[in-house]
Amino acid sequence: MLTANPEWRLAVSECNLLEIASDGDKARAQRRAAFIDALKPAWMMERLDIQKCEVEAFLWKNHFLVDPAPFRVFHEHLSQVTIHHAQPIVGEMAASWVARINPTEIDGAKRQTVSSLRTLQAATKQQKRQIDEAVFRAWVERKIPLRDPGGLLMKKADRDTLAGFCWANRDQFYRECSAMGVEHFVCEARTRDPNRRPTESDAIDLQHTVLGLSYCDVLVTERYAYSTAAYAIKALAPLPLAALHRSFGPDILNAQQPTRTR
Repeated sequence: MLTANPEWRLAVSECNLLEIASDGDKARAQRRAAFIDALKPAWMMERLDIQKCEVEAFLWKNHFLVDPAPFRVFHEHLSQVTIHHAQPIVGEMAASWVARINPTEIDGAKRQTVSSLRTLQAATKQQKRQIDEAVFRAWVERKIPLRDPGGLLMKKADRDTLAGFCWANRDQFYRECSAMGVEHFVCEARTRDPNRRPTESDAIDLQHTVLGLSYCDVLVTERYAYSTAAYAIKALAPLPLAALHRSFGPDILNAQQPTRTR
């Protein structure tokens, strides 16, 4: 299908590769990674890297009133993606990345995500109102640049002020920082049902949904991830997010043409 429709690309992130690397059958993991390489995918920056760029652009434009530097989410080479948070390896391929990575490195992050979801799920409406601002500020503060547009290091008080600015303008913030907005509303959707117990798979679903919904033309997912993505689309309307599908087939390619150029 991709060969017959060269204007379409499969978007792949390191999160996809982590899932492949987590397979206990290492030979099978290598075959899957080699298959990804054969598709010549469009490599996506990771969620946190994208969100840092979004927060910087929002603050530069709306608080400092200067033009933010443009950033590209999609790249031709895996090394161009990893350069934002690690020492890149020139010529890195999916197969070599999967062979050298330790997939258990993110186990702590998965547990933290589950713990956060369960805490919010158990909170009463009054408790949620009390913790919303504190959670938002802590979430955003980690993504605020260390230096201001002039290159000067910012004090903690400066960063607190900027986090407060984002909070005060959060409706605009969620729409200008689409990966942040999608994450917020997907997490909100995942904590609405008090009878559903979050699991570590929620952390992976969150990664895929935030990336795909925010910057791709089409997101294919199913089950609970589909319903949380649909919730985020509705909450962020009319922001142009990815078209949502439960299965991948020729009808997707025939129904629309990719138009977004972020």
